[in-house]
Amino acid sequence: ANCDANATCTVENGQAVCTCDWPYHGIGTACTAPSDQNWDFEDWSYSDPPVDFLKSAVSDFSLSQETTQVNDGASSCNATWTTQSNREIVSAMYGVASAAADYTVHLWVHDNDPAGRTAPFLWFYDATFTRITPDSGNYGSNSVDSGTWRNLTHRLTADAGTAYVRGGARFYDVGSPFTTATVHVDDFDITAHEPFDVTDAALDTLTGVPATPWQLAASPMPIHVSANDEGTLYLATGRVTQGQGDRMVFVWIGTPHTAQVVPMPWSKAGTVAEPMAGGLLLALIQEESNGYCEVRYILPGQTNWSAVTASSCSSEVAGALVEATVDLPAALGGVPVTALPAHVHAAAVEVGGANGGTIVQALQTPACSTCDANIQATETVAVHRARLLVGRVAP
Repeated sequence: ANCDANATCTVENGQAVCTCDWPYHGIGTACTAPSDQNWDFEDWSYSDPPVDFLKSAVSDFSLSQETTQVNDGASSCNATWTTQSNREIVSAMYGVASAAADYTVHLWVHDNDPAGRTAPFLWFYDATFTRITPDSGNYGSNSVDSGTWRNLTHRLTADAGTAYVRGGARFYDVGSPFTTATVHVDDFDITAHEPFDVTDAALDTLTGVPATPWQLAASPMPIHVSANDEGTLYLATGRVTQGQGDRMVFVWIGTPHTAQVVPMPWSKAGTVAEPMAGGLLLALIQEESNGYCEVRYILPGQTNWSAVTASSCSSEVAGALVEATVDLPAALGGVPVTALPAHVHAAAVEVGGANGGTIVQALQTPACSTCDANIQATETVAVHRARLLVGRVAP
């Protein structure tokens, strides 16, 4: 037989047939333990269903690689069904969960087909991997037709007896006169609520995945940016050194403008790329003389920076770093978390401590390209908001 150690092999018509032992899954002779490694739908070493996912029903329902309509990365999942019965894609991994804790399923959807809809869902299981029913309320709101990618989420409190959680997307047929529907999904996730602590001027230790906030750049100045399920943004960089320059971390919520600029905060020399419409630009600033820090913001078309009231930051000059949190939905006027801009850009600099101080180009992160007193849109590190989530459930 050619089946691997995680499969049961039978012989049909003279050929080996491999059935993966639970909870392993796969096709052919390869059986793998379910994980979260392909929740971004980038691995299509096998498909229908893709790696790390299962289908609740296989008939009249196909899941294939999509490389044209993609939310982030190189691939998404094309879901096509030709039945009026519901179809579902579900995560193969059982994430460790606890009763009475809150969990959120995240999904990016491109629905431009009037014949179908999709909705994210969560299923809870007890310690014997038995699904806990009834599941009223387990399904979130349906997608709506749109020519753009949209973020769908659904948050639930785990039932009594919960030991594990799984999630996925349910696909609905709208009905006559339609006979087939296609929706694209990408960047799936399940998270528990992960609060941030910015009282100790040290990089957070998180309880979920990842173990520490995401690092977008390592040197010359580290840049850490993450977000939890409630839209709270965490940002950090290396602390100031007394007698040298002030430290600034800029985070564009949305895309930086390639032509329009705003002045540097704190009366420093130079300019910074302006945020595009619908976004904002944040600046975490720490003063070199005493370690004082604050978060300021500026909106498109403005010339003056304002203090972010829905924020907090460390203020210890002897700390390991300077860190802060910002309530993004509040900072953007109360928008839902799912309506936050999809992309985030960041840059970090040290600037002279006095008014009119200029950027220390050797420390600019990422490295400067024009190398002047300004931060251009091209002198930033970019990331999709889906890549900043923390609190992912562990297997």
